Amino acid sequence: MRTGILADEKDYAAALIQPFHVIESLPFFGIQEQQHMMFTISPTGISQMTQLMQSISHQEREPSPEKKEQVMSEVKKLIGQGQLQDALSLAKSWPKDRFYPEMRFQCGQIAMRQYLAAKNGPLNVADPQAYYQEAQAYFKEAADNGFAMGLVGLGDLAWNDKNYSEAFPWYEKGAAGGEAKALARLSLAYRFGCGVEKNSVQSFKCAKEAADRECPQGNFELGLHYEYGYSVDKNFKKACEYYQLAADQGNQNGQTSLGVMYEYGRGVDKDLVIACRYYEMAAKQGDANGQTNLAHMYGSGRGVLKDLIKAVEYFQLAANQGDARALNALGWRYEHGEGVPKDLVKAREYYQLAADQGSAEGQNNLGRMHQEGHGGPQDFAQTHKYFQLAANQGEAWAQHNLASLYQP
Repeated sequence: MRTGILADEKDYAAALIQPFHVIESLPFFGIQEQQHMMFTISPTGISQMTQLMQSISHQEREPSPEKKEQVMSEVKKLIGQGQLQDALSLAKSWPKDRFYPEMRFQCGQIAMRQYLAAKNGPLNVADPQAYYQEAQAYFKEAADNGFAMGLVGLGDLAWNDKNYSEAFPWYEKGAAGGEAKALARLSLAYRFGCGVEKNSVQSFKCAKEAADRECPQGNFELGLHYEYGYSVDKNFKKACEYYQLAADQGNQNGQTSLGVMYEYGRGVDKDLVIACRYYEMAAKQGDANGQTNLAHMYGSGRGVLKDLIKAVEYFQLAANQGDARALNALGWRYEHGEGVPKDLVKAREYYQLAADQGSAEGQNNLGRMHQEGHGGPQDFAQTHKYFQLAANQGEAWAQHNLASLYQP
């Protein structure tokens, strides 16, 4: 029987041409901290955080831009340490001044990341919807106070829940409010036909307008148009130019895409070391695609020294965000004991999570586990179900496995 082995040479860029999660960049946090980052306050951080919160509240006049930068720096540091709840508490402490709407937007960003991790990742959370409602309230408060990115945040929240028809009007309102990032989101929606009729020409127009206003995501969208030939002729070199612009502006999607171009030699000379460098840049911002791609490089020793433990760490980072490719990869590693102790129960759990996200490879692998009785009871009805789901997506191994069920 054929199995769902992850081929190192597979084109992992495919994830970027599907409707993906949209969220502003967040700093890197380590694997150990990720296990509890969403929901706890660190005792060691309370004193310093309290002092900073008190320094804000005790000021006689409006906090200065320098104070805002100090607080934002501390917020990012807390996020980088994996303490999202600490970061949220600090951001929430900001007084109602001219920076208040921006800080409420940052609160929404943190709560949205908590929601996505709680809903789609392997961590058990009693009520993920509470984080959705919290993020929604912060974004709405930011928008009601004149911060157009609050409108974009409301759109992102709906988009990440696949409520595209609800997301699109928020992006339109954000664009009308003068927010260039909203134009980049509209480009994404038009490109996929999510919440609006598919229109590659309009997608390109929105991306160009966003890029002309120095929006990094606009440059990334233009890069995708040239890489895949949406409304323009394919041009890998030009795609790389736009990805480079986005990457240089700190855009995590641009960094990951540029890494892919270097990994496969599209529009640039193939260079696995540089590819890993850009994957790492994106991974440090919390980009799940960058983390997953970097994990594959560590797993195969391409561009970096082979390190199965590091591979698992990066897969776990992405899996904790609900990334289907990473969830499936972790299932494979637990099934075969690569970088982790062999654990068929855990393998089956990760395959289930990947399958629930619609991963054809995850569905095929879960079908195998049911067929073989690995990690749980043997169940041929479930075997057929998951092979069929994967086969319907064109997964060749699943089609082969499904056909074998009918052979004498």
